[in-house]
Amino acid sequence: MKDLQDAIQGLAGHAVAIVGDVMLDRYLWGRVERISPEAPVPVAVVESETVKLGGAANVAMNVKALGGEPLLVGSIGDDQAGGQFRTLLQEAGIADTHLITSRHGRTTTKTRIMAGGQQIVRVDREPAEVADSSTDKKLARSLSAVIDRAVVTIVSDYGKGVVDDMLLGLLSSKPEIMTLIDPKDRNMPHYRGAYLMTPNKKEAGEAVARRLKHREDIIKAGCEILQSKKLRNLLITQGAHGMTLFSGHDKIYHLPTLAQNVFDVTGAGDTVISVIGLGLASGLDLLKSCVLANYAAGHVVGQIGTAWATGSDIIRMAAQGPTMEIEHWQ
Repeated sequence: MKDLQDAIQGLAGHAVAIVGDVMLDRYLWGRVERISPEAPVPVAVVESETVKLGGAANVAMNVKALGGEPLLVGSIGDDQAGGQFRTLLQEAGIADTHLITSRHGRTTTKTRIMAGGQQIVRVDREPAEVADSSTDKKLARSLSAVIDRAVVTIVSDYGKGVVDDMLLGLLSSKPEIMTLIDPKDRNMPHYRGAYLMTPNKKEAGEAVARRLKHREDIIKAGCEILQSKKLRNLLITQGAHGMTLFSGHDKIYHLPTLAQNVFDVTGAGDTVISVIGLGLASGLDLLKSCVLANYAAGHVVGQIGTAWATGSDIIRMAAQGPTMEIEHWQ
């Protein structure tokens, strides 16, 4: 436990660059008492509303919660949601210096209607599909300004258009930077040469064009992705079945899940990659960083809605949860 506490304390003050699709996560909390007479759908009576930072901004929140310094690069629209986004950043103590406002875009917003602890429906407001070359160039300049201030850069790709060939090319031209990628399937062909990529099992299966059911499937797919994408390391997350780390091309570790109660997996991938990134920035090795991330994810999935883990949350998970038995798969 002393080693874990020392590792967590060592996270404070380290910078992590984050680039990707930022968004607002809006929650309407209420109750359902009847079915609508207009259509066979439930009528939700809204009692309260919460708004949180989502997407790449949730990665930034996770870094901030552990005492790190997130350097966030992203794009929002010139709209009410964008103004609310900036306000939330400022309240969290996260700089918006490198946040671009697109006059022609709109802020991605995911609105979830919740009743009885369950999500009834999600309503998405997406950015326009039309490319904005001016915004793309501004994003590239912002990324150039922050990547030299951090040894780790996290790419949080939600497929909303921020992550493109220009940004990925800029990062690949800086081999001294540890680039960590949380991928989206549509950009999968363009991810190459990263220090670490963190697909979930579904995304890893899509990358090799087959379903992954068993341990042998995970191992084979992981080795193929490592080679085809020229990655230094790979982490395949598997929800209730834990996560598998391919450390280089010769070591494979499996970390079992530590979650005792799973209420909501929203943002769990954000937590994993942010804690790993901050761990690496602080000087921890990759396996120890993954151990911290596993504890943090175990806490986050036990919360309803977008969440993050503090150092105290991680220590509590380690003290109260099951012992983490790391398996050597190879």
